[in-house]
Amino acid sequence: MKSTVSELAVDLKAGALDAAFLWDQTVASLPNLEIVECPELSSHLASVPAILLTCSQSPEQASHFQRWISEHGSPVFRRHHFIQH
Repeated sequence: MKSTVSELAVDLKAGALDAAFLWDQTVASLPNLEIVECPELSSHLASVPAILLTCSQSPEQASHFQRWISEHGSPVFRRHHFIQH
């Protein structure tokens, strides 16, 4: 049991684990880790919603950022290995 995915990745890199389920971005940030695709999971996509808090101190700017993410964010996320497809 670990508190974060990053801790799993570090243990995996150190050889303390043989395998772990990690985000693509986490694996991309650590050299020499091998991604083994799991065909059973290939059709499942995880989404991470961008939410706007009602207690935001800058709701207009937060809304603008949320809109930007939905309209233009995919290339940025893909470049940083958050989106595989």
